Amino acid sequence: MALTGIVATQAQELRFGVTAGARLDNFSYFRGNSGHHEGGSDDVVGYVIGGKMEYISTSGLGCELGLLFSSRNYEDGDDELGMELPLNVKYTIVQMPVVQPFLLAGVSFYTAFDDIYYDYYTDDIDTHRLETSINLGGGITVMDHLQLGITYQIPISDFYYCPYDGYYDGGYAQRSNNWLLTATFLF
Repeated sequence: MALTGIVATQAQELRFGVTAGARLDNFSYFRGNSGHHEGGSDDVVGYVIGGKMEYISTSGLGCELGLLFSSRNYEDGDDELGMELPLNVKYTIVQMPVVQPFLLAGVSFYTAFDDIYYDYYTDDIDTHRLETSINLGGGITVMDHLQLGITYQIPISDFYYCPYDGYYDGGYAQRSNNWLLTATFLF
């Protein structure tokens, strides 16, 4: 009973943490006004690092918000740097004292720091700098401080779009399905 009371008391706290991890991206490309799928590149590996804030109630229901610096290595060492803002609803089994499993679902917003498309033929730069994704994931919290998690991100918007690329008819867009493998230390 004493352990359950301690866990329940701690579960009501607003906590902050430091997050680091790997991102596994699979890019898909679309061409033409009809949104014809042109296939994707090989899976690529990048990284994320940043901060996280979470609140979990005594019932185990809560939310988390992160601010992550993100790197995507998508073409032969050509890194794309940006920021990611995940916002998730989270359910944690708080009655377990040592290892607490959790599930999460939410949205994530990613934007790049630099221009991501340049049209050689028309000298146009036209970007949608924001990619929106749905997050689904889970993991465990060990000893109330170390969180290990895995999240799958499903894109619901194109990352960038050029209405006419000068060589092909129609537009050009990119989407990325991601796996995030993260470790977080909570204070």
